[in-house]
Amino acid sequence: MYCTVCGIEGCIEEINISGEECSSSHIACSACEELSSLDAQIADAQNLLRTLYLKRCQIKLRRNLHHDQLLRCLPIEVVSRIFVQCLHTPPPPSLGEDNTYAAEDIQSRKSNLFAFILASVCQRWRQIAFSTPHLWTVVRVRVFSPSLTLYPQMLSELLRRSGNLPLWLNVYEDRMEEKTWILDLFREPVTYQRAPIFNPDPIFEAINHHISRVDTLQLRLFSERLTLLRGETPILCQLCLLVLGNQHSSTTFRLANAMPSPQRVNIDYVPYAAIGIENIVMRTIDFNSLDPQIFTLSALQTLILELGRHGQRMVLSRLLTPALQTLHTHADLPTITSLITHSQCALQKLDIDLDDATLLQMIDLVAMIPSLVELSASHVNIQDVIFELLAATASIGEDSPPNEVFLPNLRVLHLRGTSYFNWSTLPPIFSLNNTDADAVLRPLSTLHLVLSFYPGDMEEEDDLTLSPHPIGEDIRKQLKQLNAEGKEIDIETRKGENLLW
Repeated sequence: MYCTVCGIEGCIEEINISGEECSSSHIACSACEELSSLDAQIADAQNLLRTLYLKRCQIKLRRNLHHDQLLRCLPIEVVSRIFVQCLHTPPPPSLGEDNTYAAEDIQSRKSNLFAFILASVCQRWRQIAFSTPHLWTVVRVRVFSPSLTLYPQMLSELLRRSGNLPLWLNVYEDRMEEKTWILDLFREPVTYQRAPIFNPDPIFEAINHHISRVDTLQLRLFSERLTLLRGETPILCQLCLLVLGNQHSSTTFRLANAMPSPQRVNIDYVPYAAIGIENIVMRTIDFNSLDPQIFTLSALQTLILELGRHGQRMVLSRLLTPALQTLHTHADLPTITSLITHSQCALQKLDIDLDDATLLQMIDLVAMIPSLVELSASHVNIQDVIFELLAATASIGEDSPPNEVFLPNLRVLHLRGTSYFNWSTLPPIFSLNNTDADAVLRPLSTLHLVLSFYPGDMEEEDDLTLSPHPIGEDIRKQLKQLNAEGKEIDIETRKGENLLW
């Protein structure tokens, strides 16, 4: 607004509808002149304040050079390496971890924020942080409708800071989760509320410009977003997929003209008809097709499946994995047996669920895997036979063929289930130090048992106490002695009560 009589802008804040805006129609009124003068003084004060703030920053920078012991005592290169050592690198998926994807997401979030925290300390630290590419190799990208139009450019700059180093990229969407319960026994599948429609192409264009440097790719997106990721991924070695919503379309994640060979694939809550896998070229696998196609993942070393049992069977029945070393699955044992038989893989780590199988069926399965180093099994009716087999081959003759020995390379054994065994069968499964010098010893060093003493993990167990102690005193002494000799033996109830100590 401005005074129509004086012609001085900024002096009138509200229109005077009477038309008498100033006391004089020929010269500027005194109030307008005073306001104009004050505005000029405020502008000068603001300029002075900005100048003083800049000067203060310069003085603080000079002071920090004298008081920052880290920068005074160490070269910049060493400080940069210290920053990198503090970085929270997200761990790869491993056996036995619950909610692996969530744990990795938390770690990647810490890594993403850590670089910004360092850069916010002072100008000198910010300069070092911005010039240290390793600090920017873990990036979380949120796909949303940004209020800042410069968000894609900011993302591009963030990705550029890592130089030519491999990237750990986490691309995700946030959705409000709603659960609807029916009666007390059933519930509807989780549904997700969609955000307002917006064009995410600029965000994915910024990502695709650096997709060739992605070493680990975590995706938590609606399936239609998957088609926006394009480009070569020659060094991709870890792939984690989580598809939001209940998608029944044939939308498929396809990296155009790419031939990546991930060593680790984590498929979490993915509708088995929505994602296709063939050598991670991501061509569509139609699981509803009558043609039983087989797809080879020649470089795949670790496969962790978090699908439903039917989905896991559909995936494993279509795969050949000759290099597979680690398998975490809840598929039925015949499906696992078929995968191992046809792939001729030398598994080293196996995590399975015996919900619909017997202990003898598990023994038949693992007996055909002499390369097995770590075995984890849940919902097991734990009986003497497993420990008797291990005890009988705790030490073997030097000339015995490994393929004829039960689990000759087993180091770690995790069993969770109901106890039906005699405690006296436990100590003999470990190779004793005084065994014949010519014998070949099984390297079993870790035994972890999580036990229930009632069939089916009855709820009444929560109100019962184990009295008398289920393990005899003599057996406990033997197991404690094995612990003292370097073995790691951990026996606990389903509620976490330690039975050994």
